[in-house]
Amino acid sequence: MIKRVRFQVKGVVQGVGFRPFVYNLAHANKLSGWVFNDVGGLEIEIEGPIEAIRAFRDRLRSAPPPQSHLESITEISLPPLGNDDGFVILPSRGAGNEAVLISPDLSTCPDCLA
Repeated sequence: MIKRVRFQVKGVVQGVGFRPFVYNLAHANKLSGWVFNDVGGLEIEIEGPIEAIRAFRDRLRSAPPPQSHLESITEISLPPLGNDDGFVILPSRGAGNEAVLISPDLSTCPDCLA
C-alpha cells in the first residue's frame, strides 16, 4: 500500500547536514518527494510503501545528524499522488516570523562530504 506523509521538523536542523541526511535516507528507502528548510525548521514530504515510510520515520527520529537537536516532528498523512519521480532537495524558503534555531559554525563533516 502506498502512502504520502509530510513531516515538519523543528529544532536545530539547519546548518547541520539534515537535508542531505534526509535525501540519503529517502533514497535508501526508495521514496519519492522533497525536503526544504523554512523559517520554522525543515519540511519533508515523502511517498512510497508504508513499510518504507515506517523505516524512514524510525531512522529520522532515532539517528538524526549528530549536530542536530530535534524539538518536535509533526507527521501529517496526505492522499498519495502516485509520484515516483525520485527525491529532491528544494531551495530554502524564508518568509514569516518564526524563530529558527541555528547551530554554531561547524566544519563540514566527512559523512556530509561523502
